[in-house]
Amino acid sequence: MMKKYIILASCLAFMACGNGDAQAIKIDEQNHLNEAYNLSYELATAVKEATTYEEFQEASLNLKSYEEAFRTQIGGESYLIFLEECNAILNE
Repeated sequence: MMKKYIILASCLAFMACGNGDAQAIKIDEQNHLNEAYNLSYELATAVKEATTYEEFQEASLNLKSYEEAFRTQIGGESYLIFLEECNAILNE
């Protein structure tokens, strides 16, 4: 139980520290809702299943990059879906 909170807190700390490379990420405007669901599952699962600190750090920065890309490129419903799905997966 405590591990979940530590993982979530660590992920949020890394998300606050690094900006990632959101400029290089392009979100498909025609399919942004599906991308929000699929990428949130893929990226949050990678953070959750990381076995080493390096894997965790890389996965966290990757998740942050996509979060920033959704926020700046699409916004609105897709951004909220991405955040909610990531939080749900990380809190499982």
